[in-house]
Amino acid sequence: MFTQQSRMRTALAALCLGPVLNGCSAGTTASTTTSTPASTTTSTPVAVPANLNGNWLLTGSLPFTIAGRNPPNSTFGVAMTISNSKGNELSAYVDRNEACSNGVTSGFLAEVSGTVASDGTFSMTNSSASFSATATGTVPATPPSSWTGHLDIKDNTGACASQSLDFTAVRIADVTGTYNGSAILNSVIGGTVQAPQTTLLTFTLQQGAIGPANSISGPADISGNVVAQGTTCFATGNLPIRTLPPLASDPISEVLGSLVQLQSIMNDGSVLSLSGRIMDMSSSTIYVTSVSSNNAGRCTSLSAAPFMLTKQ
Repeated sequence: MFTQQSRMRTALAALCLGPVLNGCSAGTTASTTTSTPASTTTSTPVAVPANLNGNWLLTGSLPFTIAGRNPPNSTFGVAMTISNSKGNELSAYVDRNEACSNGVTSGFLAEVSGTVASDGTFSMTNSSASFSATATGTVPATPPSSWTGHLDIKDNTGACASQSLDFTAVRIADVTGTYNGSAILNSVIGGTVQAPQTTLLTFTLQQGAIGPANSISGPADISGNVVAQGTTCFATGNLPIRTLPPLASDPISEVLGSLVQLQSIMNDGSVLSLSGRIMDMSSSTIYVTSVSSNNAGRCTSLSAAPFMLTKQ
């Protein structure tokens, strides 16, 4: 899945060094040597689709609009998390921020897919009854360099304006590292509503981790673990790399443009789910908007007010 970047290789002509009078050989008699100048050949870099792997801001600025958090970001924006699954195949999750007739909206728009040509150009597209999206561009020679392209988004519902623009994509850092955040958890145990518990959550995350041979992980996927201090619901958890065969109940932790979803299998048997948004290009903070569980553990009806996860 992950290939090494190609490099330009230049054939250099050999240099002939020696006394001026003796040409290129030692001796008492000067001689004249006729030679054909060596040619210099420059190879064309081979397009490496994996250079596109990861999170990219195509246009706009972070953070995208978060419901209930003011002021909203009214600038049109698009972020993508691109995956080179195999060969020259590409797929990407598209996250959009836009001022529409019903107000500023943001969120997952579509999954687009396509291929990379031998000259490094590519096109990814998707269409449905409500919208169509197409992104074209050129693979950067070295990651995580920026790259240029063109974007077309057509909204067939009329709620949001269609967009057609050129862009320069800039890398959003992977969600990798240790993130801490203090959440006030609300829960129910055995039918009894518990007093809110201030809980320190420490996530150790890696985006794009390479799993075992039977894994279905990719550049968008997140794996790692979590430690919870201050709650009686659970203490530790694991964000697993998914493996074959996939099940509908498998926890999924991934990045969708600037959206983040974390699902952890906790030591009480529950699955803890957090959803949030990347707040900056370095992915140093994630604003968590939703906390829930599947009610399979000690606590049920788990919730929390929005809070920030900060990279340490």
